[in-house]
Amino acid sequence: MAPFPLPRLTLTAAVHEDDRSKVTFTVTNAKGHVAEIDTGDRHGRLDIDLDESHSGTATYTYPDAGHHTYTATVGAPLDLWRFTAWVLVPKPDPGEDVANWAQMPEKLATWGDADMRTEVADTTVTVDVGDATIFAHVETGADGFPLVAVDVWIGLPPDQVASWTVTRLPETPSQPDLPIWLDVDHPSGASIEDHEAPLRVPLRYLLTLTKADGTTEEFTSNPVAIDTVTGCLLTAVDTGRTVRVTVQSWTETTRDARSVRLAVINRPDPVVVSDTRLLERGTIVFRTHDQDSLMAFRDLMDSPILLLRTQPASALETRYLAPGDHTEGRMFPEDGKSWVRQHQVPYQQVFPPSPSARQNSSTWAQLAGAYLTWRQVPKSLPTWADVRAWRPR
Repeated sequence: MAPFPLPRLTLTAAVHEDDRSKVTFTVTNAKGHVAEIDTGDRHGRLDIDLDESHSGTATYTYPDAGHHTYTATVGAPLDLWRFTAWVLVPKPDPGEDVANWAQMPEKLATWGDADMRTEVADTTVTVDVGDATIFAHVETGADGFPLVAVDVWIGLPPDQVASWTVTRLPETPSQPDLPIWLDVDHPSGASIEDHEAPLRVPLRYLLTLTKADGTTEEFTSNPVAIDTVTGCLLTAVDTGRTVRVTVQSWTETTRDARSVRLAVINRPDPVVVSDTRLLERGTIVFRTHDQDSLMAFRDLMDSPILLLRTQPASALETRYLAPGDHTEGRMFPEDGKSWVRQHQVPYQQVFPPSPSARQNSSTWAQLAGAYLTWRQVPKSLPTWADVRAWRPR
């Protein structure tokens, strides 16, 4: 027989799938016949009458709107054997055979359990309450670099949801608000990944929910920041893959005038017609130091749009780039063992892609639905890079 009070009291929580504000708590291994649960939100207390196996359940609906994680606690008074005072430890209650102190480890799990009157256990529970919630947190991606994962949950019936968008809201004036997601296929929400979040900038995310009747609701996430990365990162917008890069030089940029002079009859001076889209172009020289960084950099050059991110304190500015012809040179041509390379990448700055451009997942099933045989695939997708970048229309 296990020492008292093993097995320990446990509390588990199961969130209902159809209503994520509702939770069923389960108490097991109590030593008495009653228990009280503190739901952790400063509102609820549940009294449970336990069955003959000293177990029981209770259901609670959390009232506060939003995405919340609470710590629920259960307290279960003991009505089984215990020592009511330390002076009674060598003189246990009648029926307990403890002849001396050496026998105590067989009877008692820890010394602290000797005069315990109430056993306590806890568990965490995460709920979503209201029409919708949005929650952001930093995760590490498959490439080893941090990203912001944004969990969107919509509690309305699917037939009441027309679409929803997610907008990144940096709290730094130099970083503009940016729509990053538009969804019409997942009316109950989805988890999305922001591989392009600025570094070391406090962020929030805005969920705009458009209902079938044309009305909208807005929900704002908790604050979050990617504050564990230094240096420069280069990200392929179409795949989300990120690599660390060394910028060797970025010396000149050109902004075309984008204007034209028009001579007007019977007018002594010309008229200038212009627009305001003065996006820069230039050349960035990168350096890779070993074989792994070289191969990763080459892989990114297959992407049509790249994002160069730097720290807010850096004089190098964050840019979305459409890369041009990539010229690669050996830094030490006389050394056959050196993998150090210099990469000249001409670029045209571009605006951030539209939200729909980031919904870039495709499956083998979709590819099979678009092409009847493998013989047809190479005609339009000649390389594996083309297959990876392919999106169903």
